[in-house]
Amino acid sequence: MRRRPKAPSTLVLALLATLYVPSSADAASVAQQRRKPLGPAPARADAPPAARQEILAALERYRRATEARELPALAAVYVDFPPERQAAQRRYFENVRDLKVAIENVDIAVVGEEAVVSYTRTDDFADVRTGRPMHVSVRFTKVLRRQDGSWKITGGNERDAALRHGDQLCSET
Repeated sequence: MRRRPKAPSTLVLALLATLYVPSSADAASVAQQRRKPLGPAPARADAPPAARQEILAALERYRRATEARELPALAAVYVDFPPERQAAQRRYFENVRDLKVAIENVDIAVVGEEAVVSYTRTDDFADVRTGRPMHVSVRFTKVLRRQDGSWKITGGNERDAALRHGDQLCSET
């Protein structure tokens, strides 16, 4: 028996709507389609100011915990912080010295109690093995959920487990 694919969530549809920019060839077709009634209006994906500030505060807690190498504080920012993620984070911390973390270029789309957040994380550190200064900059997309009154990371691209020295993401400064 074939299973039907799960319908995309309202959050995913709202985010995709904010990302689609038609080409000039599609503009007339899109304009024509917009004149037709399509049913209920799509959910707005831009973040209300209060939610945006709360999400930025959650990202700041994540940044500070990472920079301070505090696994319990880092775990508190996630809905689930499994042993595999803890081990990967511990390995990363063991291979870096003088870690400085910056989070920039934050894009937030909120629908209800969920948000899709994209940001650039830049890590500057000294490689423990060689002592060389390193610079790592990666664009992440994470899903956050409001849980017990605060925003927590539920998932997204899992490249943060790959953030360790020696990856192609690192470059000497």
